[in-house]
Order: sequence, then structure tokens, then C-alpha cells
Amino acid sequence: MTCKNRVERSDAGPIATVVYRYYPSFPSSRSGFDSRRSLYDNVILRSVWRFRRFFDGFAAARVVESHAETPMEKMSARKASARPLLFAAILFALVAQSCGNLFPPPSPYDENPDEAERLTILADIHLPYKASKLENAAEGEARTAAKLAMRDDINAWTDTSRVILTGDMVGERGCPDEYAIALSYISGLSGQVRPIAGNHEYTYSDEFGPTGSLVLCEADERARKLEYFKTAMGLESLQREEELGGYELIYLSSDSLDTSRRVGISPESLAWLDDCLSAHASLPTIIFFHAPLKGTLNVKGKPASGNSVAQPTDAIHEILGRHPQAFLWVSGHTHTRPSNASFASPINLYDGRVMNIHCPDSDRIDPCTNSLWLYPDHVLIRTYDHRRSAWLTRLDRRVAAWGR
Repeated sequence: MTCKNRVERSDAGPIATVVYRYYPSFPSSRSGFDSRRSLYDNVILRSVWRFRRFFDGFAAARVVESHAETPMEKMSARKASARPLLFAAILFALVAQSCGNLFPPPSPYDENPDEAERLTILADIHLPYKASKLENAAEGEARTAAKLAMRDDINAWTDTSRVILTGDMVGERGCPDEYAIALSYISGLSGQVRPIAGNHEYTYSDEFGPTGSLVLCEADERARKLEYFKTAMGLESLQREEELGGYELIYLSSDSLDTSRRVGISPESLAWLDDCLSAHASLPTIIFFHAPLKGTLNVKGKPASGNSVAQPTDAIHEILGRHPQAFLWVSGHTHTRPSNASFASPINLYDGRVMNIHCPDSDRIDPCTNSLWLYPDHVLIRTYDHRRSAWLTRLDRRVAAWGR
């Protein structure tokens, strides 16, 4: 008995012949598709049916071309054979997109927000603003207003467990006036705040130079400013750590007194970091430091190095190499915007295993912040645009927790 909606074997083209051989019930027309098949099956069948007709048409056109005698006939035949290929390419793109929408890949992680600890990161706020970078007073007022609105947003996020300030909270010089403004702003943040020192907290003199530029200070003044930072922030130590949600969190302040380095870690703090990692070797660890790891972003078209990264690079590399549980390094310093190609990129992976999360600066009229959700087996990183009041979902990232 012959099915009315199927062509006979003798009438089928080369593609149809192969399809019928392996799929005898394949329909020869649209009427052969019905609700008794699964949605996936019908999508695939429709795709094959369309391509069968196009490629059979292509094969027939090639036969015509092989029998053409005049140049005009051959050109006409070539056009006829190319047309099905063009249509096939367009259909393939449309079908691929349709299948992607119908059958999105399953998420590799289960995410129940109630199971996560949320960290909100504020980087490079520069309160009230970097005066030497302003074009006019109105811009300074606009930046201040944007920072206050950003703080309101953060205070409205009641699920935030920690607000982490990754340095450069003061405007530029780390003078008492700047600290007073920074402390007033920070005191208005709800929740538990974890500040660390960046280079602007302690590496510059209180007074501008003769030309209005910043002046690097000597080691003794650096030491004095670090003590001032610790006292003003109510800290017992510049370097701290805590366990939260099954993760070890390390808050590492820049404290090098070596005047050749802008953002460095002192020998004493490097030893503390090594000991801390040894003491918590079983926990996946996140390190918060002002500057990024070497080579984890591009600066002026080249992998970041020198004063753009955490120093000393060799010692940091050795310590991280001894402690594989340190899998995330969260930093600011470089004022890397979400629009920057290095913001969320394969270049962020340091030494093949430590992911550097770059946090955008907040000293602008359109500030953005990163938030980290610590789930039992992974960390979700998201970026929020405070001016647009929107999550930048294209930048959502998930990093598997070490050892989980």
C-alpha cells in the first residue's frame, strides 16, 4: 500500500534517496508533519525536507549544466545551481537559530539565591572625585550625585552579605579632607563593609606639586598614611581574612613601602598571605586586592604589567602556584569599563587557573559595579549599570569553585 504523501523511490532525488533509506517514514511534503511527532522531531524533519528539495534542485541543475552546449546555457545553468545553495545557507541559519531558541542548553548549575552569599564590590570610588581629571565643576557635582544614587541602589539590595571596597576610596592624595568625605560616604552603606587600601590611600603627598600634579611620597610618609588608613577604617590589621559560605575570603591591602612600586605587597604581607593560604588549604579561596594580576588584561594594546598590576609579580606567582585553592582574584585599579574587550575575556585567566575579575571604577556619571554570588559549587559574577538601572546580562559569568 502506497502512502499518498510520499514520493516513490524511483521519483526521489539523490538526497531524498539517502533520507528514505535511513528514515522510511520521512514525508515528501509539509502535510506529512503532524502533532503525533515530538516538537524536536518535526523541527528536524522540516529542516531535512527543505534541504532535500534544495539539494535535489541543485543536483538537477548540475545535470543541466553538464549537458549545456553554449556559453549562455552554461551560465544560466550555473545560476540555477547556485540559487538552491544560497537559499539552503539562509535556511540553515534560520533553522539553527530556531533550534537554539527551542532547545536552549541546560544550565550546568542549579542556582537558588537563598543558598548563596552575595558580595557587592565597589572599586575606585575616588571620593569626592579625582579633581585633577575634571573638565569643570559641574562634572564633579554630577559624579557626586551618581555615586550617591549608586549607594542607594546598593543599600536596596538586602541580600548583600558584604560590601567590599577594593581601594582608592579617597579622591587622589589620601589627605585628611579626602578621608573625611570618604568616611562619610562609607558610613552610609548598610551591611558589613570590608575596605582594603589602594595606591591613592597612601602613595601620594597631601599637597599637589607646583604644576598641580600628584607627588609620590617617601617611605616614611607611606607608613604614616597606612596607619591613618587603618585607624580611620577601624581596622586591627591591614590584612584580614574570613570564611563565608564555604569560601575563604582574603582582604589584601596594598602596603609596600618601596617607592618604585605604585601597588605593591610588602614582604611581611606576602609571608602572611602564604601562611593564610596554607592554613585554609581545603577551602576555595577568593583574594581581593587593589590591582590585577600580571597579563590579565590589555593596557594600550599590550598585556598589563608594571604599575598597572600587583607587585612583586614573581613572588605573587610563586605563592599562587603553591596554593591551587586560590581560584579568583578580584581587583580594580585599572578603571576597566564593561565595554572594554578585556573586562570579561579569556585573557582574564592567570596561569591557566586563577580567574581575575576586573571591577569597573565608580568615579563617573555612569558607574557600574560587580556582584559575586557564592554558591556551594560555583561563583556567579554579574555587572550592574547604575545609570540605566539594568544588569548587563551579556557579561554574566560562572566560575566553578575549586575542589567542588
